[in-house]
Amino acid sequence: MNKKMLSLFLCIIFIAFSLSVAAIDESNNTKISDEIETSSYIILDADNALNIASNLRADGFDILYDTVTETSFELIVTSQELKLLQMRGFEPKILSRGRPFAEIQKERQSDPLYVPPGYPDLLGIIEEMEDTESAYPSICKVYDLTEIYNVSPTYEDRHIYAMKISDNVSEDEDEPNFLMVSCHHAREIVTPIIALYAIEQITSEYGTDPDITSAVDDYEIWISPVWNPDGYEHCYYYDNWWRKNRNLPDGVDLNRNYPFGWDSWCSGSTDPYSETYKGPSTASEAETQTMMVFTDDRHFAKVLDYHSHGREVLYGYCCHSHPFSSFFYSEAVSLSTAAGYGGSVRDPSAEGEHYEWQIWNNGTYANLMETHTEFQPSYSSAIAEATQEWPGTMWLLERPISVSGHITDSYTGEPFVVSIKIVDVNFENGEKFISEPKFGRYHLFLPPGTYELEFSHENYQTQT
Repeated sequence: MNKKMLSLFLCIIFIAFSLSVAAIDESNNTKISDEIETSSYIILDADNALNIASNLRADGFDILYDTVTETSFELIVTSQELKLLQMRGFEPKILSRGRPFAEIQKERQSDPLYVPPGYPDLLGIIEEMEDTESAYPSICKVYDLTEIYNVSPTYEDRHIYAMKISDNVSEDEDEPNFLMVSCHHAREIVTPIIALYAIEQITSEYGTDPDITSAVDDYEIWISPVWNPDGYEHCYYYDNWWRKNRNLPDGVDLNRNYPFGWDSWCSGSTDPYSETYKGPSTASEAETQTMMVFTDDRHFAKVLDYHSHGREVLYGYCCHSHPFSSFFYSEAVSLSTAAGYGGSVRDPSAEGEHYEWQIWNNGTYANLMETHTEFQPSYSSAIAEATQEWPGTMWLLERPISVSGHITDSYTGEPFVVSIKIVDVNFENGEKFISEPKFGRYHLFLPPGTYELEFSHENYQTQT
């Protein structure tokens, strides 16, 4: 064999070896990817299941309330939590391992009874909002909240969006603000569908339905279908049981990250690998910070925060007291009834939740609504749930504000911010009631009765 032929032979061997190595590397990468640990949906069988579920919930496990019986309960766990349960001597049965929801949806579409379209990914949700704005530009507009408030984007560099619906959408009117928000928890993908349905109903029926027309004329309505964009995309394209955001090391439960009660005994977990990890500090997450800035600007009178599942309304605080707790209960029953949930209500799961912070921050009429009986039902079932629940949204929009008004300078007529005190009512947690700066508007939601209100500012004479 001459030198040229030997060189060519060795080159061919080297190329073949390189291709073989590449194939091995690709195979190994696939294997590694397959072995990356995801969340798991499990069931625990035990004779004293009620006590065990209660204890695990106190330890930060995400127990599914409506599955707890005397002999078993279901929960969704991270891979670390699954190992911890096994180390404690439990024998969990895995019902489902996390995988891309996009795969699940593709399998459903192969079913001859499946009716397209299906759940959109994050980009699809934003595009649907933008399409609605194009169709109804005089009454709705999509806002990039991250940009307009100059706040940090999410850990994976995404922005948070909301749609404003109003009869004069380009103007900032002297009207109460209403907020509907969905998907603080990523895997609860039925909730963005409910928010998108609300957008479609309000915009398409404005000018035709008198109740909807009145609501749009009288309120500044804000709807954000996805408050956890990183988590939603991770759920959609990787792990359908993912709950938290995507901040290192294993995400933060955004609905445990709000300031009110964050450091209390009934707040979220301090374990970074827990499904209910509340974060390293109060309001540590960009999503939480965005909501706080957004709220301080809009001064929301009413808030409806959608989650799943359970078909019940959560009200009041978890382990803190509120003087109007009985009133909150009766109002939650009415909202639950209007939504077709038969008056089913319960206390919140923990402090640090978004809607609780809204109550504490400025007396907002706020509730969390657990929708459906599944996190990820069929798309047609999600639409059916949105249709059933819709009267609850309208009930809340039409619910009168107990006391409202404006604070202005008696000489100049200029609005300003004052503190409002409800005399002889004991608020133990430093709850705040203030007017907003743009119009001096304030709101109070009070049980029926007679009250004395005190309006104060350090540079003005106190008024009652």
